[in-house]
Amino acid sequence: MTELLIAPEKEQIAADGCTKTAYDMAMGTSQMLGCLTERLQDVSKDATLTCFGQEFNPETYAIAKADMLIIGGTSLVVYPAAGMIDYFKGKYVLKIFQNEKSDGNDVFVVYRDGGQTKVVGVHSAMLNLSTGSGLWVLFERPLREGIIAEESQILPNDYYSCAFVSHKNEVYKWFYTQLDLDGMPFIKLPEGEEIRCLNHYQKSRNDSNYQDYSVQKEIYIASYNPNREGEFKGSLWVYNADTGELINKYEGISYEPVDMFYKIK
Repeated sequence: MTELLIAPEKEQIAADGCTKTAYDMAMGTSQMLGCLTERLQDVSKDATLTCFGQEFNPETYAIAKADMLIIGGTSLVVYPAAGMIDYFKGKYVLKIFQNEKSDGNDVFVVYRDGGQTKVVGVHSAMLNLSTGSGLWVLFERPLREGIIAEESQILPNDYYSCAFVSHKNEVYKWFYTQLDLDGMPFIKLPEGEEIRCLNHYQKSRNDSNYQDYSVQKEIYIASYNPNREGEFKGSLWVYNADTGELINKYEGISYEPVDMFYKIK
């Protein structure tokens, strides 16, 4: 939808920027307005968009105005979901990821509070919210600055009880038991590479043993190098998730990666 809206003026916007207004008469959770703002900024940093919207449903309007929501089988305006909204009110959430191997599916929320990056661990978040048990915060602590940013990719690896975190051309390995991220990267791609996607093999939930996380022993990294010669500037790197050793690499095989999938023979 956003691509269709800007298509007639895309070249002019890229060259000169623009100042626009957008009005959505049935905005729902305002995803379209948010995506339109992001897409214009991708086309030109000099593009400015002022958004207006209206929504009849009070619950979807609440989602549009919220900074962060995790909802499980309950109304937005009653306990316990309202407690989750209040907890993160006014805080800028960067990333949310889940440790499926943990008992009850612990959720980790990385957010900005003022000028500091912090992480909150919420125990059994999905179960507690769906049953009305409330918000059980395991911990809240600051994180090493300068690593996790809005463009960072976070890939939970339940076999090793850790998460892989990307920063520019680096990947950090963060064990859930650690108080903070290591200062040294676990994996470092060649200079000029910019990490776009992280992934690993995981069984389908249709498999009887889908929770066999031992298959997550390799990490796939898709990167983009704007200075690479030739038409294809995207590459794929395969690393050992235990040692950080390079297993294989496929350089200059795609355009800029936006997502990564795997196929089982």
